[in-house]
Amino acid sequence: MDEAHRYADARVRAELSVEELWFRYLALGGTVGLLELEGFLHGLMPLERLELDMLAHALNERLAELYNASRVPYGWDAAAPTGPPEVPADLEGDRSPAAPAARPAERAAVPVGARGPDGPAKWTPAPGPPDAGAPGGETPVDTFLRAGALVPPHGVAGLLAEQAAALEVQDAVAYLVDLQQTVLTPLPAPGQHGLPPLPVDATPAGRSFRRLEVTQEAAAGGTRVWLPLLDGSDRLGVLGVTVEDPEDLRRDGARLEVELRRFAALAGELVLSKTHYGDTLVQARRRRRLAPAEDMQWSLLPPLTFADPRLTVAGALEPGAEVAGDCVDYAVDAGRVHLAVVNGVGQGLRGAQVTALAVAAYRGARRAGLSLTELVHAVDAAVCAAFPDAGLTAVLAELDTDTGMLSWVNAGHPAPLLLRHRLPDKLLHVTPTAPLGLTGPARGAAPRPVVGGERLEPGDRILLHTDGVTEVRSPDGHAFGARRLTRLVTTDLAAGLPASEVMRRLVRSLLEHRRGPLDDDAAALLLEWRGRG
Repeated sequence: MDEAHRYADARVRAELSVEELWFRYLALGGTVGLLELEGFLHGLMPLERLELDMLAHALNERLAELYNASRVPYGWDAAAPTGPPEVPADLEGDRSPAAPAARPAERAAVPVGARGPDGPAKWTPAPGPPDAGAPGGETPVDTFLRAGALVPPHGVAGLLAEQAAALEVQDAVAYLVDLQQTVLTPLPAPGQHGLPPLPVDATPAGRSFRRLEVTQEAAAGGTRVWLPLLDGSDRLGVLGVTVEDPEDLRRDGARLEVELRRFAALAGELVLSKTHYGDTLVQARRRRRLAPAEDMQWSLLPPLTFADPRLTVAGALEPGAEVAGDCVDYAVDAGRVHLAVVNGVGQGLRGAQVTALAVAAYRGARRAGLSLTELVHAVDAAVCAAFPDAGLTAVLAELDTDTGMLSWVNAGHPAPLLLRHRLPDKLLHVTPTAPLGLTGPARGAAPRPVVGGERLEPGDRILLHTDGVTEVRSPDGHAFGARRLTRLVTTDLAAGLPASEVMRRLVRSLLEHRRGPLDDDAAALLLEWRGRG
């Protein structure tokens, strides 16, 4: 039985769904997403040794609750000094009183305060097994998971406040960032009234959001602690709690801070999962009613940030006064990441419709495993058939994450920008293809895409953007320009800002340059490749 099958078999014996196992693993400090965990259990992708050990610890805790059983071995066990660990034959255990007692589970190293690939990680021991005196051996995490499974979207705020009280902190409130990422809007629980929105750029809560850090400030009744709310690497907002004595955060090996970080991690996943079932959480992120075209545009976007040990992807969008159909998209898969930036011709609802169809055609063809040139043909044919008098510009790209080979097609769009450490920026030119939708079978022709290629070096960044970024004009007519764009992005990256914050600051700079709402949409996508390991 190979490694993935051993863990999958242990999950079944532990009577856990994949999602339940993932929440337990996440609470121990695991960093792998739900889809990646499911892929590992199906033997489709490997996990790092440390992640496997945290996964084993999550399984062992559950097996200890159900069985007097041998545990899933850790990577440092003497029984498995090299290679994949072997699960003992008595893993099934026995629920009868006569069954032999299991040996205690070792404590796994758990990341605390890790900012992911954009920052350093600290480490602390994980807690031991559940308190045997608690009903059914249930831990606070178990209680949170059980209650969260059935809470409706409008009940999330109350559940967070109720579960945070078990950690002996007060006034737990989630603040969700608005679509423009300028304001953190409170999600009050019943009985919490008069909570004002908090600016992202001028408050301790905003610093927690911007820098992915835990911040503190003096507050009535103690110290207000702010923690980032994340969906993986995508920033959702912050969680605020009050502790009576700030020294409590540092006592017992900073145990309370560790517990708060884990609580915030679970809270972020809960907020995201419940967003799809109602409008309460969606409304909290909107400061005004959106026009249909703008609503369609925001709904097309993937999560604006993804990060793993190899790469980071971060996107940005700022619709213009009259939506013009700019959009970004990406997909990260084993050994490959796809990138797309598109700009539908036309404004308002029609521009948004052209872009929506193009993105749908792109995703459908991509998920069918088509090549880069075939993706171009699929988008061109779909737009040409549905909108005979419309089209769109685009850059479609893919990166081989094992070799660093970047391939792309440019359909009448601004060229991608290569940012390499301590070297001048480089425009990635290739013979352009005609804008998509202007050829296609319906018009008796087909695009002839030319594929460009560039081998990246570890640490390289690729910036894709629409013309609405560089062509933003100040009131006196000066364009924002490519030079200002690269200087801004490289300076913020050199300052150690997370890629998601770099993209947020780019949008803020465009609005400041314009000194008001943009006339045209602006969209950008930043990729950083860190190499194979």
